Amino acid sequence: MLAVLTTMVGALFLAVRGELFLSQHHRDEVAALYLAQAGIIDAVTELENDPDWVAGFNKKSLAGSVGTYTLTFNTGGAPFTELESVNNSDGSKPDNYQGANKVPAGCASLVVTANVGMASRTVEAIVRVNNGDYMALYPIHSGGRVVMR
Repeated sequence: MLAVLTTMVGALFLAVRGELFLSQHHRDEVAALYLAQAGIIDAVTELENDPDWVAGFNKKSLAGSVGTYTLTFNTGGAPFTELESVNNSDGSKPDNYQGANKVPAGCASLVVTANVGMASRTVEAIVRVNNGDYMALYPIHSGGRVVMR
Protein backbone atom coordinates (compact mmCIF):
# COMPACT_ATOMS: atom_id res chain seq x y z
CA MET A 1 0.00 0.00 0.00
CA LEU A 2 2.79 2.40 0.92
CA ALA A 3 4.61 1.58 -2.32
CA VAL A 4 1.51 2.39 -4.39
CA LEU A 5 1.00 5.68 -2.53
CA THR A 6 4.67 6.62 -2.99
CA THR A 7 4.45 5.83 -6.70
CA MET A 8 1.30 7.96 -7.08
CA VAL A 9 2.85 10.91 -5.23
CA GLY A 10 6.00 10.62 -7.36
CA ALA A 11 3.96 10.54 -10.58
CA LEU A 12 1.94 13.55 -9.44
CA PHE A 13 5.14 15.43 -8.63
CA LEU A 14 6.59 14.69 -12.08
CA ALA A 15 3.39 15.76 -13.83
CA VAL A 16 3.19 19.05 -11.92
CA ARG A 17 6.88 19.72 -12.51
CA GLY A 18 6.48 19.13 -16.24
CA GLU A 19 3.48 21.45 -16.48
CA LEU A 20 5.33 24.11 -14.50
CA PHE A 21 8.27 23.91 -16.90
CA LEU A 22 5.94 24.20 -19.91
CA SER A 23 4.14 27.23 -18.51
CA GLN A 24 7.41 28.96 -17.58
CA HIS A 25 8.83 28.29 -21.04
CA HIS A 26 5.68 29.66 -22.69
CA ARG A 27 5.87 32.76 -20.49
CA ASP A 28 9.51 33.26 -21.53
CA GLU A 29 8.64 32.81 -25.23
CA VAL A 30 5.92 35.46 -25.03
CA ALA A 31 8.18 37.82 -23.07
CA ALA A 32 10.97 37.33 -25.64
CA LEU A 33 8.59 38.19 -28.48
CA TYR A 34 7.47 41.40 -26.76
CA LEU A 35 11.07 42.27 -25.93
CA ALA A 36 12.15 41.75 -29.56
CA GLN A 37 9.34 44.04 -30.69
CA ALA A 38 10.49 46.63 -28.15
CA GLY A 39 13.97 46.31 -29.65
CA ILE A 40 12.57 47.18 -33.09
CA ILE A 41 10.92 50.29 -31.62
CA ASP A 42 14.16 51.20 -29.84
CA ALA A 43 16.07 50.90 -33.14
CA VAL A 44 13.47 53.01 -34.98
CA THR A 45 13.88 55.69 -32.32
CA GLU A 46 17.66 55.64 -32.79
CA LEU A 47 17.22 55.92 -36.57
CA GLU A 48 14.84 58.86 -36.15
CA ASN A 49 17.53 60.67 -34.16
CA ASP A 50 20.37 59.64 -36.50
CA PRO A 51 19.50 58.17 -39.93
CA ASP A 52 23.08 56.86 -40.30
CA TRP A 53 22.98 54.95 -36.98
CA VAL A 54 24.66 51.52 -37.13
CA ALA A 55 25.85 51.04 -33.53
CA GLY A 56 23.15 48.48 -32.75
CA PHE A 57 22.49 46.93 -29.34
CA ASN A 58 24.39 44.16 -27.58
CA LYS A 59 22.33 42.37 -24.94
CA LYS A 60 20.42 45.51 -24.02
CA SER A 61 17.79 45.20 -21.31
CA LEU A 62 14.75 47.27 -20.45
CA ALA A 63 14.15 48.55 -16.95
CA GLY A 64 11.74 46.30 -15.10
CA SER A 65 11.97 43.42 -17.56
CA VAL A 66 13.82 40.15 -17.65
CA GLY A 67 15.93 39.31 -20.69
CA THR A 68 17.97 41.15 -23.29
CA TYR A 69 17.82 42.01 -26.98
CA THR A 70 20.53 42.34 -29.61
CA LEU A 71 20.64 44.11 -32.97
CA THR A 72 23.82 43.96 -35.07
CA PHE A 73 24.40 45.87 -38.30
CA ASN A 74 26.40 44.52 -41.22
CA THR A 75 28.53 47.47 -42.33
CA GLY A 76 31.01 45.54 -44.47
CA GLY A 77 28.77 44.04 -47.15
CA ALA A 78 28.49 40.41 -48.20
CA PRO A 79 28.44 37.79 -46.88
CA PHE A 80 25.38 38.46 -44.72
CA THR A 81 23.93 36.37 -41.92
CA GLU A 82 20.24 36.05 -41.03
CA LEU A 83 20.79 37.99 -37.81
CA GLU A 84 22.39 41.10 -39.35
CA SER A 85 20.56 44.36 -39.93
CA VAL A 86 21.32 46.71 -42.83
CA ASN A 87 20.91 50.50 -42.86
CA ASN A 88 20.31 51.68 -46.42
CA SER A 89 19.29 55.22 -45.48
CA ASP A 90 21.70 56.69 -48.04
CA GLY A 91 20.83 54.22 -50.81
CA SER A 92 24.30 52.64 -50.96
CA LYS A 93 23.55 49.34 -49.14
CA PRO A 94 20.53 47.69 -50.79
CA ASP A 95 21.54 44.07 -50.07
CA ASN A 96 20.82 41.90 -47.05
CA TYR A 97 20.80 38.18 -46.22
CA GLN A 98 17.80 37.65 -48.51
CA GLY A 99 19.74 38.77 -51.55
CA ALA A 100 20.51 41.74 -53.76
CA ASN A 101 18.32 44.85 -53.77
CA LYS A 102 16.08 43.73 -50.90
CA VAL A 103 16.41 46.92 -48.80
CA PRO A 104 14.95 49.96 -50.58
CA ALA A 105 16.82 53.27 -50.52
CA GLY A 106 15.91 55.32 -47.47
CA CYS A 107 15.04 52.20 -45.47
CA ALA A 108 16.65 49.88 -42.95
CA SER A 109 16.26 46.14 -42.55
CA LEU A 110 16.19 45.55 -38.79
CA VAL A 111 16.65 42.13 -37.20
CA VAL A 112 16.33 41.97 -33.40
CA THR A 113 16.84 38.84 -31.32
CA ALA A 114 15.59 38.75 -27.74
CA ASN A 115 16.46 36.16 -25.10
CA VAL A 116 14.42 35.53 -21.96
CA GLY A 117 15.32 32.50 -19.88
CA MET A 118 15.76 29.62 -22.32
CA ALA A 119 13.50 31.22 -24.95
CA SER A 120 14.71 33.20 -27.94
CA ARG A 121 12.69 35.17 -30.48
CA THR A 122 13.83 37.02 -33.59
CA VAL A 123 11.76 39.78 -35.19
CA GLU A 124 12.52 41.44 -38.52
CA ALA A 125 11.16 44.66 -40.00
CA ILE A 126 11.93 46.95 -42.90
CA VAL A 127 11.41 50.53 -41.79
CA ARG A 128 11.54 53.83 -43.63
CA VAL A 129 14.38 56.07 -42.42
CA ASN A 130 14.65 59.05 -44.79
CA ASN A 131 11.16 59.39 -46.20
CA GLY A 132 12.10 56.69 -48.67
CA ASP A 133 9.36 55.02 -50.68
CA TYR A 134 8.91 51.45 -49.57
CA MET A 135 6.33 49.66 -51.61
CA ALA A 136 6.02 46.31 -49.88
CA LEU A 137 5.25 43.30 -52.03
CA TYR A 138 3.58 41.76 -48.98
CA PRO A 139 2.79 44.53 -46.46
CA ILE A 140 1.82 41.98 -43.82
CA HIS A 141 3.53 38.62 -43.72
CA SER A 142 2.87 35.84 -41.26
CA GLY A 143 4.37 32.49 -40.56
CA GLY A 144 3.92 29.46 -38.38
CA ARG A 145 0.41 29.07 -37.04
CA VAL A 146 -0.63 32.68 -37.81
CA VAL A 147 -3.14 32.88 -40.66
CA MET A 148 -4.31 36.18 -42.17
CA ARG A 149 -8.01 36.31 -43.06
